[in-house]
Amino acid sequence: DSVASILEIGPGLGHSTLAHWSLNPNLEVVVNVDIPPVLYLETQFLKAIPELEVIDYRETREQQRIEIGPAADGRLRVYALAPWQVGRIEGEFDLTLNAASFQEMTPEICRAYAAEIVPRTRRAVMLHCGDPRDQQAQTKYWQNTTISPTELVGLFADSFPSREIVDGGWYRLFPSDRYVPIILSRPEHANPKVDASSPR
Repeated sequence: DSVASILEIGPGLGHSTLAHWSLNPNLEVVVNVDIPPVLYLETQFLKAIPELEVIDYRETREQQRIEIGPAADGRLRVYALAPWQVGRIEGEFDLTLNAASFQEMTPEICRAYAAEIVPRTRRAVMLHCGDPRDQQAQTKYWQNTTISPTELVGLFADSFPSREIVDGGWYRLFPSDRYVPIILSRPEHANPKVDASSPR
């Protein structure tokens, strides 16, 4: 099965959105959540690409319920939302992503995000964070972060008990960063696959 919808917390300028769109011809919807200054830059950047339909913050800021759905014309629809709008999202996602930014947040904020993400994620959560197997790194490298990798993974572990740590190229290229992608899946949806057979 392919991934048709993604929720990403902290996508930055949206380069990951373009990567997923390029590699996954079945992708229909991406919801990007970021703080306002970054959200503005991301929105302007992605709006410059005519093959994307970008729903910006101005279109949803007054909505108490933000209904998520694909574009009518077949383009990839991208929603640009602020953090306080996550609880207003109506709809579910195949995959939720976060690359490193949870470890810049307080445990309380991470718990609040997890509470909103879990019921809205059908299949899996992918966290690009510190390696929870590396206790030495947790002591040495992550002691100044607000939440440890073990604590972060634990926020999702009950609902997504299947765990796969992908020791991919990032860890080999940047070993000092101590980051690894961790895929946490619901048992019935372990290992969500992205169909990259016909990239755009």
